[in-house]
Amino acid sequence: PVAVTVAIDPAAEDSILRVNEDRLRQVLGNLLDNAVDFARTDVGVVLSAAGVQPSWTITIAVEDGGPGNPPRDTEQIFRRFYSDRTERQGHDGLGLAVCRAIVEGYGGSITARNRPEGGATFEIVFPSALGVA
Repeated sequence: PVAVTVAIDPAAEDSILRVNEDRLRQVLGNLLDNAVDFARTDVGVVLSAAGVQPSWTITIAVEDGGPGNPPRDTEQIFRRFYSDRTERQGHDGLGLAVCRAIVEGYGGSITARNRPEGGATFEIVFPSALGVA
């Protein structure tokens, strides 16, 4: 089994995020499922959240120790029906597209990048309700 570590920055605990709980759960569940699928058991997955001030943003990241994304695919992976895992049963290539639609619907952004030490990081940035006048 792959270990999942959760790290919450105390600054994030003071932030207010106004999103539908079910939609946020859907986004995080999808990102964690993907990370666990690709992570090596000796590295695992890290879910972290941080509040950033004075910009009043909340950053949520999911990192895995897997093979990373092919560099040409860092934007492609968010397109509907895109997948490098066609052999996997039940994988439809919609998960990351749905994540992006949900996150952007709340005024946020989601990006993917490869980690220098191997693996991938998916980062979500949401504006905090504290920063809204």
